[in-house]
Amino acid sequence: RRFMAAAQVGYTLGLLYALYLFSMSFFVIQALCPWCLLVTLTTILVWFAITRYNIREKNLYLPKSLQSKLTSFVKRDYDKLAMFSLIIFLILAIVVKYGDGIFV
Repeated sequence: RRFMAAAQVGYTLGLLYALYLFSMSFFVIQALCPWCLLVTLTTILVWFAITRYNIREKNLYLPKSLQSKLTSFVKRDYDKLAMFSLIIFLILAIVVKYGDGIFV
């Protein structure tokens, strides 16, 4: 249980860092590399998977009321909806900003 809670903290930091790097390449550098996009996508997928597992197995040392709400959230697959919404949002942002230039 402690290991999974620590893994959750580590992967949350990893997700924040991946999203930070994506935002830097998207807004500041204005150039996207396929490797960076793959790392961001993979980090998002693994973060949602580990979060789902930790909520279902009660590994996060949360108060009972919050744990109950999150368990209900996961049972209804709203976490999957959130994950796909984030991925689709990032894809749409890339398509809107770069348009046809993506495939050149």
